[in-house]
Amino acid sequence: MDLDYIYWGCLLGGLVFSVLIVLFGEVLDGLFEGINFSFGDGPSFLQPMTVVGGITIFGAAGILLQYTGLTSVWILLLSLLAAIASSILIYFFYIIPMERAENSMSFSIKDLEGAIGEIITTVPPEGYGEVLVKTQGGYTNQIAASYTNEEILSGKKVIIVEVKDDTLYVTPYQTLDEEVSSLNHK
Repeated sequence: MDLDYIYWGCLLGGLVFSVLIVLFGEVLDGLFEGINFSFGDGPSFLQPMTVVGGITIFGAAGILLQYTGLTSVWILLLSLLAAIASSILIYFFYIIPMERAENSMSFSIKDLEGAIGEIITTVPPEGYGEVLVKTQGGYTNQIAASYTNEEILSGKKVIIVEVKDDTLYVTPYQTLDEEVSSLNHK
């Protein structure tokens, strides 16, 4: 049995799939949204990237190993080993770090309650401004309204009291030193 066609088919199929992902990744991602590629509660080894990467490496290794003078059986076995090893490497050195990066950078707007931010666009007593808040993944600017219906000027530190309808309701933030100082001036 001549495995040349299988090796070339795997290599070319993987390359075509890769090009399609680059060109139409967002569309394909939408088509497969909601499909869970993991099995049960275990690790999600069999993701499309690990499977297609392994198939592509299987084909490439099979083609390259034909020039070594090895028998068809050895070429097949070594190609399978290369495919399995590359899939494991892809999973542990690409998939897992990317999943961790996605998890560490995401936040829910509800998580911002109690956080301290800085007004970057003045918040009028009856209206909206903008607040800059530090999150796990960096900074985010959000729509802000005054919790106490008072004007809060740009540059002022605030604390987020409540999040409602995608709006952060804020009040001026005072440190203990500022509060003691304002009491002494009264």
